[in-house]
Amino acid sequence: MAGIKFALIGCGAIAESFYIPVLSRDHSICSELHLVDPNPDRLEDLGRRFRVHSAGASLDPVLGGIDAAIIATPPDTHFPLAARLLAAGRHVLCEKPFTVLPEDAEALVAQAEAARLVLATNNFRRGLATFERVAEIAHAGELGRLRSIAWAEGVKFNWPTKSGFYFTQTGQGGLPPPGVLLDIGSHVVDLVCWWCGGAPAVTECRTDSFGGPEARARIVLDCGGTEARIDLSYYQRMSNSYRLDFERGSISGVANEGYRFRIARDGAAPVTAQFPDGRIGTVALAARILARFVAATRGQGQPLVTGRDVVPSIRAIAQGYRIAEPFDAPWLPHDIRCEARA
Repeated sequence: MAGIKFALIGCGAIAESFYIPVLSRDHSICSELHLVDPNPDRLEDLGRRFRVHSAGASLDPVLGGIDAAIIATPPDTHFPLAARLLAAGRHVLCEKPFTVLPEDAEALVAQAEAARLVLATNNFRRGLATFERVAEIAHAGELGRLRSIAWAEGVKFNWPTKSGFYFTQTGQGGLPPPGVLLDIGSHVVDLVCWWCGGAPAVTECRTDSFGGPEARARIVLDCGGTEARIDLSYYQRMSNSYRLDFERGSISGVANEGYRFRIARDGAAPVTAQFPDGRIGTVALAARILARFVAATRGQGQPLVTGRDVVPSIRAIAQGYRIAEPFDAPWLPHDIRCEARA
């Protein structure tokens, strides 16, 4: 079966490494691809390398001739773009974070459901075999009640961003400019919400923001009695590990590692559980996500992650920003520390 007609809005690093290699070559997924970006040099480069012949600065000329669009622009543009596309009757796959504000996420979900359109988001970690198995264990109660989750993830920022928006974002809806908590946290907080099966309460949040996007964040969640403690960083290498403690055992692993974790049952020594299908490359993962999205547009199942799925995590992250306090920084002058807390 032939693929559908796509517009890819935003041609930055994620478009280049994740979406275009599939959309430009797999005709069972994409029969026609239109690149949309305000940077003509970027369009020319990608069009030449991937042999994409339709490219322009505006969505207007192609909106009437597409079936669906992928939004791969900075987060503060996701809501207006998705709302416009849904109003035009187009299916939408939105790059994470789905939205900045939870009320925008809820509005898009309601709009898509009313129009019977597919609204998906690329929280791809839900598609990794290890995290799928963690969800099965947690939901089935195989190890008893989930008591706590600890997650630490951080490296020196090295994403090959083309626009640099990560460090130039501004605040929305009374929230401060977002940084690592919205970026990496949109994956991790979503996994926690998925595993716990509900919307968490935020009990603590700390960042290193002095008015701009934060590079270091900690958020603590209460998921119906399960405490989840998440530490994230753009500038330091952390343990890059996670651990879930249950009544009758534990699971631990490496953040973003999709093919194995360590599991200990009833106090026994941990053993390594292997998931051969979890060894999947970026392009193969993108193909899987896009294939499920296309199937969903035809009424054949659901996309990997829907907009509705991530509303609890978007709500929790926004609440974290609202109550965020600065990390202790005793090396800074007293007046600067006090100003940061004000």
